[in-house]
Amino acid sequence: MESTSEFNNTTDQSLQAFTQSEQKNITPELLNVIEAIAATGILCYRWELVKQLLGFKLQQVLTEFQVEDQSFKDRGNTFFTMLNEFGSAPFTVQRLCELALKPQLYKNPEKYLFAIEKLVAVSSTTATLSPEEYKETVSQLAKQKAQLIADAKDENDNQEGILNQTLGEEKATPMEVEGSDVPTPNGASDSFLDVEN
Repeated sequence: MESTSEFNNTTDQSLQAFTQSEQKNITPELLNVIEAIAATGILCYRWELVKQLLGFKLQQVLTEFQVEDQSFKDRGNTFFTMLNEFGSAPFTVQRLCELALKPQLYKNPEKYLFAIEKLVAVSSTTATLSPEEYKETVSQLAKQKAQLIADAKDENDNQEGILNQTLGEEKATPMEVEGSDVPTPNGASDSFLDVEN
């Protein structure tokens, strides 16, 4: 996948061509747009273009479920009407993109449709960032993610150290303590042999 930290004029033009095309096809380049939003939750391409791409992808998913029930189709149409009413991306756009890419998270078509319906039953939106803002924001997110991973690794190493220390202490037995009168694995201690009958 190409870098998600850069606005790409070619991709922007591809989005425009996609929205104007009668025969729509989601190319790997356009799929990268959905993947980038799913990964970051932020947009650098105009929502009116992304909305059509995302709507088309979600329509493909609903069609692939092959549900012939009219009420399912009606609910799907209502979903797309609600999606199209957004002048800016809903704040749930990241999850919408995730579900567009991974519909297999829901085995039941009704549950999938219910999940995406809930995601457009919101009023809060998120802004589309300028290419510069997008690049900076993605860079900051990458740094935060790297720090979280480093912190988690440090915590894991710390926990392993505590566990190893605890296990090491549990292995110590009175037999290993110097000057003990308890029999040792190599034989009896002197005090054990001196016991009178």
